[in-house]
Amino acid sequence: EGMEGTKRQFDLKLLSNIIEAYRDYIKEIKLVGGEPLLHTQFNKAVDMCRDVAPVSVTTNGSLIPKWLDALSYMKNITVSVHSLHDDIYSKIMGTRSKPSVVIDNIRKLIDMGKRIHINCVVTTYNKDEAISLAETFADMGVEEIKFLSLLKVKESDMDTYVPLKYISEKLEERYGKPIEVRGVKISYAINSKSKATLLYQYCSVGCNICRVDGYLRLSPEPSISYCLAAEPISIAEEAVRNDRKGLLKKLHMAEERKGHPTGYSYVVAQRRQEDNGISDTANLSELQG
Repeated sequence: EGMEGTKRQFDLKLLSNIIEAYRDYIKEIKLVGGEPLLHTQFNKAVDMCRDVAPVSVTTNGSLIPKWLDALSYMKNITVSVHSLHDDIYSKIMGTRSKPSVVIDNIRKLIDMGKRIHINCVVTTYNKDEAISLAETFADMGVEEIKFLSLLKVKESDMDTYVPLKYISEKLEERYGKPIEVRGVKISYAINSKSKATLLYQYCSVGCNICRVDGYLRLSPEPSISYCLAAEPISIAEEAVRNDRKGLLKKLHMAEERKGHPTGYSYVVAQRRQEDNGISDTANLSELQG
């Protein structure tokens, strides 16, 4: 995490030290942000990571042309596109980029034969664009368009929160019954090659979903954590000294903590699930640990 631009970009020397220390534990590396393509040495970061494990990236797509060579090595590329309308896109993304430009950039990746996924966080601003977003990207050959519920972390988030049940009703009316219902994911076939998936992010902070997905969060301080809500464990001194024994000790500390969530309780998570019209509490219990 934190692969963004010049003010807070990951120090690649420290990243190299950390990756080498954790090499035997890494199965996949995901580059996220902020916006990872803002990193001034994104290509070098990719080279460093792909030497260890398959690499994926999540990006807003505005800088794709700058890094086409580095992106050619990606296992998966996820592009966040929250609207097809300039004004709504700008409001949600906080950027001057236009969705038409991002769509053209996505076409460049598709022409390269890359597997593309789209993320769209559903809010009051874009809740009526689900069908147009799904069909725009399905027509381009995108494998999956994910509609994610807004993480209700702050009280103000409630002002723009929309239960995904609203989207599921629209998708079902258009495409029929789901082709897959698995845990907190529900998928609909748009055509023979593309699907729209609803992802219920009821576990906003403090739950065990980070423990279940198995990803360690590495931030540029640098610090590590298995949970967005947990206090991160600083590994700065060990990384600077290239102290592999110390880095591994901190890794095991993070591993021990990941089974002890803080923040939101199971009851709150269950209430969010009910808000979205999900009744599969067995899967929720499993995710909550």
